[in-house]
Amino acid sequence: MQEQTNTKSSLNSTTRLPQYDGVDDDENTHILSTSSSSFHDAQLSFLSNDEESIDIDNMEEEMKLEKERYPGASSWAPAEERLFEILFKRQDLPMLPSTWDVDLRGVPISDAIFKTTDEFPPIIYAHSKDFRATMALTRLMDLTAKSRTNIQSGLRSKVSQLIKREIDKYVNWASQDGDYLHLRIVPNLLTEVVDTSMPEDEITEHIQDCMRALAKIQREFLREDRNPQFWDVVKPSIFRSPKIKVEPEDGSPLLETWPTPNNSRSGSHPHVERISSLAESDMIVVKIEPGLKETSISTTQLHEATTISKEPSLPRSPPSPYSPDEPRTPSTQTYRRHPPVVYGLFILNTSVLVLTTDSSKGDDAYVSFHVQVDFQDEQQGIWNALTVAIAVCLARDELRTRADDFEELPCLEESDPDA
Repeated sequence: MQEQTNTKSSLNSTTRLPQYDGVDDDENTHILSTSSSSFHDAQLSFLSNDEESIDIDNMEEEMKLEKERYPGASSWAPAEERLFEILFKRQDLPMLPSTWDVDLRGVPISDAIFKTTDEFPPIIYAHSKDFRATMALTRLMDLTAKSRTNIQSGLRSKVSQLIKREIDKYVNWASQDGDYLHLRIVPNLLTEVVDTSMPEDEITEHIQDCMRALAKIQREFLREDRNPQFWDVVKPSIFRSPKIKVEPEDGSPLLETWPTPNNSRSGSHPHVERISSLAESDMIVVKIEPGLKETSISTTQLHEATTISKEPSLPRSPPSPYSPDEPRTPSTQTYRRHPPVVYGLFILNTSVLVLTTDSSKGDDAYVSFHVQVDFQDEQQGIWNALTVAIAVCLARDELRTRADDFEELPCLEESDPDA
């Protein structure tokens, strides 16, 4: 009976992320046919229409309850709603084109992922060449193994930069695929390595400031009375990541936290126990032990701010774009089009936090946490990649709809290599 209960509770996003490795026994992790999602799919295939309808209704109800636990969810934009729903249903949701199963035939991934239809179109897909898309996704799938190899080789301090470099490569593919790499765009996606040597409150404030600064730039760009010198002000700051740094190789423990809902999706960890609901918002605490020890997760009550313990590092970098002294965007401002949702992928050692902010909400827009991805978890290499790819592809598709808003990048004069 306990096993049946666990199968039902797997619909909760806390345990939904693992797909091909849903069985706890190590000896079974390589047997794809016994994965939790395959078992769930097999169950659905034997259900009557009424039973399947009830199962879907139960999932929708659980998703609704889960959403209520998310701070700021009541004011989410449609794009944030969609990201939440995709992440919640991702173990049962077809998301890759059916034709990709050939290029990815050597990847341990459930066939259900490829069962896209007109009703369930792909989420991660290519607008141009499929081969480039699958190659980019495969490299992202290899990132967890690369991260662990660096850790085992005593190069833990280089992992955060490795993660950023590989994610940036995928973002670059998305730009090419979306056919806006040649345009002078205002990005709607930020990837950044966070300096964990900063005081705890400054880390939280920095992440929120980065997201709100990116949202502010979107609003400034879309203003009907946009400043003619907009690009002169923005270009030096927006196209760099101000907190990139190399972490020390001291192997010290790190405590990473970010405000999350009760019973929220901790990310890619498959062995998270459900936690009883709290009256107030709480946070998820992920303790990364030195070496390759398993991630342990617990919760504690939280007011609004979140804390992330510090670790020695290089001196802090320059502040984020748009200082507090600059004038704020007026709430009565009119725009040429509705300001979009912006996405953030913030890297803290081996983990990546996926965040969103609705830029149309103004300077105090809520910065929402959606999921945490752990690139140290060897069981989650495939799902780590798919989770990052989901956010990147959603950002790409949104930006692609606004390609006409942007002008061509100025041609750079080629320098004489013999000069």
